Amino acid sequence: MKREKLINCTLFGVLTAVMAMFFIACAKPPVQEMSDAQAAVARAENDPDVIAYSANTLSRAKEALNNMQTEADAKRYDAAKNFANDAQNLAEKAIADAKNAVGRQKDEAANAINVMNNALTATEDLLQGARSSGGQGLDINSLDRDFTEARTTAQEA
Repeated sequence: MKREKLINCTLFGVLTAVMAMFFIACAKPPVQEMSDAQAAVARAENDPDVIAYSANTLSRAKEALNNMQTEADAKRYDAAKNFANDAQNLAEKAIADAKNAVGRQKDEAANAINVMNNALTATEDLLQGARSSGGQGLDINSLDRDFTEARTTAQEA
């Protein structure tokens, strides 16, 4: 009876080992995750705003992509999948950070235009006052031309 149990335990152990080796041998590369990571990094690389505002994050995404490929080539698929996820997340972060930076730049430009418009309004009032008082040695026509040009530039902005 003990001998039968020993044989059964041994057979069970051998069977378990064979099944484990089978599952290890059948491990598949994370093709979808790797493809998604490559696509995300390519999108980030082709976005000029990412190049301008998120180059460091894009660099980290490319590094993760290289690590992913190294791990996949070595058949360490779990690590490859982790690097694929990292690469995709970093690429998406680079794109989001770039969009935020562009938004901040637009807000700053809008504020600058607002300040400029306020200054033009104040200048127009001063110019009108100079016209009313006779100009006292000022070349009002030249100032009017310069002011008109400044107002046109502000409107274009």
